[in-house]
Amino acid sequence: AFSRNMSRWLYFFSTVAVVVLSMAYNQTNEPVPVNKDVFNSTPTSRTNTTGNRSTSTLQLVIVFSRHGSRGPEFTYPTSPYQPQDTTYWPNGWGELTEKGHLQMYTLGKKFRSLYDGFLEESYSPK
Repeated sequence: AFSRNMSRWLYFFSTVAVVVLSMAYNQTNEPVPVNKDVFNSTPTSRTNTTGNRSTSTLQLVIVFSRHGSRGPEFTYPTSPYQPQDTTYWPNGWGELTEKGHLQMYTLGKKFRSLYDGFLEESYSPK
C-alpha cells in the first residue's frame, strides 16, 4: 500500500512539475519553430531576431523515467527468495537486476542518439 501511494504522489508531483515548467517556458515569448530544420544550426529562420550568427541551442529537456527491473523490496516470511540470498539477488535487495542495468544502459544510448549534436562526446560533470 505504501509503495502504491508513493507512486501516486510521485506521479502527481511529476505532472505538476511538467505543467509548471511548461507554463514558465511558454511565458518567455520565444517563437516556437515549426520547420524540421530548426536543429540544423546553419540556416536562420524568419523569426530569428538576434542576427545571422545565432545558432540553435537546446533550451530544455525534461525526462521522466522509471527505473529498470529490480529485485523486490519486501517479501513474505516463507518465500524461497529471501533478501540475503545472493543467488537470486546478486546486486542486493531492491537494487537493479542485470536486466535492469541493461534496460537503463539501452535507455541512455537512446537518449544520447536523440540529442546527438547537443551533447559532448563524453559526459563530464562540471
